[in-house]
Amino acid sequence: MKEIKVLVVDDEATVRKTVEKILKREGFDVEGAVDGYDALSKAKEKEFDLVITDINMPGMNGIDTIKGLKDINSNLKIIIMTGMESNSNLIEAIRLGVNDYIYKPFEMDEFIHIIRKSVELIKLECENKRLEEENLKNYKMAAIGDMTNSIVHDMKNSMTVIVGFARLLKKEEIAKDKIGEFSEIILRQSDQVLGQLKEVLDFSRGEGNYDMEIVNIRNLFKATVEENIENYRMDKINISAEFDETLLNKSVVIDKGRIKQVFFNLFSNSKDALMGKEKKNIDVLFKNENNEKLIIEFKDCGKGIKEENLNKIFEPFTSYGKKHGTGLGLAIVKQIIEKCNGKIYVKSKIEEWTEFYIELPIENI
Repeated sequence: MKEIKVLVVDDEATVRKTVEKILKREGFDVEGAVDGYDALSKAKEKEFDLVITDINMPGMNGIDTIKGLKDINSNLKIIIMTGMESNSNLIEAIRLGVNDYIYKPFEMDEFIHIIRKSVELIKLECENKRLEEENLKNYKMAAIGDMTNSIVHDMKNSMTVIVGFARLLKKEEIAKDKIGEFSEIILRQSDQVLGQLKEVLDFSRGEGNYDMEIVNIRNLFKATVEENIENYRMDKINISAEFDETLLNKSVVIDKGRIKQVFFNLFSNSKDALMGKEKKNIDVLFKNENNEKLIIEFKDCGKGIKEENLNKIFEPFTSYGKKHGTGLGLAIVKQIIEKCNGKIYVKSKIEEWTEFYIELPIENI
């Protein structure tokens, strides 16, 4: 436990020196202040844990001193020393959140008892803060550990497949019709590994610079689909898109590269949800809301998301039902959309469908 730092504020030198002496004998780091102005000056220069102040002082009275100290450090513990005749000030001080008070003149044992009570509270709060920080650190380490294990496991599996089929391709007796098939498997597994590495890097740089520009979202979406269409054809996934005609001449201010990543991540998420389904459709609808908002709806008829998981789906390191991935894909999506001044939310019905809704402000030029 750190050494408790105490500031004693009293315009009467005899009282101040006596209290300082008592506290130093108890093992505290103690300083004195001759009035409220001196107290505020010292509180700005040094972080104190406890202030013991007289309530009646010339110039700046105890009430104003307490207010000033609380403005500097709202967590500061304060004990006031007051005379019997100062009950109105005492009530006001209690309203301001002082921790305790003692009437002058006071008995030594009573004074030390009150000080120790406040010190125990300080120690308890420090310990609670330490435990909270330790728990948060442990949680983060556990989350990173889980994520790392998942990524390493998936990459190991992918690399095993890549190496295995690469060795098969080296065999002279391999049938020519198998070369293309094996090469396709190697490419697919390689894309999966690269995608996982990209997700981790993208999430880690999420607070970086955004290259914002005015973009026609329709053209951007079509370009994203065209760049990735072969991956979806391979898995027999159909993508359909419908655009509100009023959006033809509308634009949004976004980071073009990052929004393409949003589209890719949402397609990838839907693709994984559709595995094993007979119908593999992804429907995307672009709507104009009052010439103020662009609404993009991504809907798949996949396995859906359980209701209890909907509120957690955008949290990092979470992956519900996905066989592969880092658990960062949707966290990255949310991060990008919010950086582009938008919103994203999700609705789903288990084993039937999932729909993501994106809102982006329309740029009215």
